[in-house]
Amino acid sequence: MTDLDKFEGMNPPEFDLISRKIHDLLRDHARFIELVNSLSGFLPEYELLMEYLKENNIVFQKDDIDEKISPEILTLESNPVLMRRILERISEQFYLSMRGLEKLDEALSHSRNLFEKKFFLERNFHNS
Repeated sequence: MTDLDKFEGMNPPEFDLISRKIHDLLRDHARFIELVNSLSGFLPEYELLMEYLKENNIVFQKDDIDEKISPEILTLESNPVLMRRILERISEQFYLSMRGLEKLDEALSHSRNLFEKKFFLERNFHNS
């Protein structure tokens, strides 16, 4: 029975507390993902502006661009692609971490049920 000593102090209320904290974190992660996804809504406007600048030869005539600002101006075209990749990676990474927390919560729920069964059997044993 010494193997069970490592679980001493673990009980359903502690599992509930941990589970509530996990749910709070999952809720915060979901809000974060919503914010990240809302950022991608700005990219079409950005792309339209870049297209307008190109079509009207406002900025993208390389001969007319000062050498100091040339690299910054030229990266304007690649920004939407880069931002989409970054936002997709962030969303994917947070989804994976959320999935891990969900699995942990499931395991805690299962453990909580096992502890409740253990306590029930102990009470029945002591009462008999």
